[in-house]
Amino acid sequence: MNHQAEHIHAYLSGLMNADDVTAFKKELETDKEFKDYFAICKELYANFSENDWSNLPLEQFKEDVKAYETYYKSNKAKAIKEAITNAESSYFENPPKSNNTFKLFYKVIAVAAILCCVYLGYRLNSTPSNLELYSNYKDWNQLPSLTLRGDNNEYLVNGERFFKAKNYDKAAIAFQDWIKTNPETYNSTVLLYLGISHLEMNNINKAIEAFTKVSDSENLDASKAYWYLALTYLKIDDTEKAIEQLQKMNNNKKAKELLNKLE
Repeated sequence: MNHQAEHIHAYLSGLMNADDVTAFKKELETDKEFKDYFAICKELYANFSENDWSNLPLEQFKEDVKAYETYYKSNKAKAIKEAITNAESSYFENPPKSNNTFKLFYKVIAVAAILCCVYLGYRLNSTPSNLELYSNYKDWNQLPSLTLRGDNNEYLVNGERFFKAKNYDKAAIAFQDWIKTNPETYNSTVLLYLGISHLEMNNINKAIEAFTKVSDSENLDASKAYWYLALTYLKIDDTEKAIEQLQKMNNNKKAKELLNKLE
């Protein structure tokens, strides 16, 4: 849930202290979009008991907002929205005689409205952080195996095994040992594994060093190195350098997608 939804819930529930109330009212005065958002929530709040309001699944939006967004855009959701619209039209054209039916219908609409209110408030006031983008886009499963072609070098076998077990410190040692014992042999995949191992351990400078060796080469893996360098800069919240690396990837679809979220 975004901070504004949390503040509205606390304010309307009487959970704010005096200082927070003052800050909340000041935000209402200076932020028209927030003021409009608050007005809708306040009106809906009036139709719920304190228990009903407290039991609304607001926290779920913080963890599952992506799932809600995907569902909201799905054909199934569109069909449901259309059905609700048709039901509403039919209701007002032929209103039921029962007052209880009216109350039930109104409460269902109110619940749907407040969920949309919180959801839209989250979407309007929240953009993914660079660290969130890093977590969403990192995928080490795309790396090719170092031992697929029957290379049973002890360092590579152990390094890949440690890497897959997320034992990145031991993986890095194994890859570095391989490089030391094969000083004349260049292997871009080993360097990528080494860079990612350091990245996972937050050894940022060593990660950049490994990825840069690949990006500076004329190897086909240079483009992969740009991608991993971009992820590295996202992790340290350097948007400018992340964009710079992504722009080197020409027409790469994934790079374009991430660029659109950064620019």
